[in-house]
Amino acid sequence: MKPDSTHFKLFLDHGSPMAALFCGTDESKHWQINVLASEILASGWEELPKECLISIDSARDKGFLNTTFHASTIDNQSVIFSWSMRAARLAALISEREANQNDNISNGRSCRDVVCFLEKAAKNTRNQDHLNDISRQRVAWLLRGVDAYVKAWELNTVPQNAESLLELFFSLLDNSWKCELNVREMAIHNYNFWLKSAINSWMNLSRKAETNGDYNTAALAASSVLRLIEFAEVNQVH
Repeated sequence: MKPDSTHFKLFLDHGSPMAALFCGTDESKHWQINVLASEILASGWEELPKECLISIDSARDKGFLNTTFHASTIDNQSVIFSWSMRAARLAALISEREANQNDNISNGRSCRDVVCFLEKAAKNTRNQDHLNDISRQRVAWLLRGVDAYVKAWELNTVPQNAESLLELFFSLLDNSWKCELNVREMAIHNYNFWLKSAINSWMNLSRKAETNGDYNTAALAASSVLRLIEFAEVNQVH
C-alpha cells in the first residue's frame, strides 16, 4: 500500500479478488495501482461493497485492513483501536443471535463484552468523532444488557441476575463518560433498586440454604451480602 493512499475499490479480475488504490476520491485522477485484495485486506472481502470507493480509515476502524502494508503509518494504538472495534462488532453479532434464541443470560454477557471492547477502543483513540460514537454505542449496549437481564430476572429471581443489573447501572454512572441527565437519573434510581434486590436475594438464599443444611451455599451467600454492602459504602451514588 502506498503511504498516501486514502481509498481503495474492490473488484474481480478474471475471478481474482483485486483492489485499486487511490490517493483521493476522484477515480480518474487519483488512481495509483491495482493489487491483490489480500494485500489490502486481512478479512472483509465478502462484507465490503464492490466497485465503489472505500475509505482506508473506515476499513481500518472496522478491523478489515491488513496492517502490515501500512505499518509505517500505523502504531500499536491504532491497531488496538481497530481490533477492539472489530471485537465489539463480533460480540454484537453474537448478542443478536442469542437474543433470537431467547438466551437472555448469554445475551446479557455478550452486551457486556461489547461494552468492554468499546471502552478499550476509546482508550486507544483521540478522534473526537470516534469517541462520541463510542459513547453513544456504550450507553445503547448497556441498556440492551439491562433488557436482557431483566428478562432473565423475570424468569429466575436468582441473586446473580440482580447483581448483573446492579453492575450495568453502575457502569452507566461512570463519571469518566458523559451521560445525559435523564439517563443518569434513571440509572441512579435503578442502581439503588437493584442493589437492594441483590442484597435481599442473597439474604433469602442464605437463609434457605441454611434451612436445607447447605451450609457452604449459606456461607457464600452471606459473604455476598457483606460484599455488596461494602461495595455500596465505597461507591456511594447520589
